[in-house]
Amino acid sequence: MTELVLERRDQEDLTPDFGGVMLTPPIGDDYWAYRVRVGDGQAIVAFPKFSTIGVGFAKEEDWNTNLPWTCTATEIFSHIAHNKGDESISDDDCVRAIELIQAAIEADKAAPDEPPTETERLRAALRMIAEDAENDVHRFEGQPFTGKTVAEYMGCQAAAIKALAGIVERLLPTPPGGGPT
Repeated sequence: MTELVLERRDQEDLTPDFGGVMLTPPIGDDYWAYRVRVGDGQAIVAFPKFSTIGVGFAKEEDWNTNLPWTCTATEIFSHIAHNKGDESISDDDCVRAIELIQAAIEADKAAPDEPPTETERLRAALRMIAEDAENDVHRFEGQPFTGKTVAEYMGCQAAAIKALAGIVERLLPTPPGGGPT
């Protein structure tokens, strides 16, 4: 098991907000408030975005793929896994890194500020999923129609669908007995 170390720093929220219309902040490997290094040159980072905190990889092939910190660590990792880059990085280390970051954010949020409501968290997740889908369109535009390209695009779409399914599942009432319907 790899020793994971949480790093924290103040990161100003650079999300442009034009009276409720928000644009993506300048996301990059140096835009973070929380970071856990998981491999040589790769880290899981969390950063201010759309009035919440997004979690993703520091170095991304598919730019701006992240989810709000309030999603489960497994949901976040499933959504961002294609950006891991180095296959020698353990998936378990990535999930543990996300959990470390979530615990730190939770502890920091326990201060007097009001935590976001479930509705606010879900809306933030939906905005991020929609933005990621739009970025995927631009990323794949003009690329050759090959099996690899189609597989990569379908993988991105599958991650978005899985994240949306998780949100829908949260919205559905729990059936009697707590099991699936």
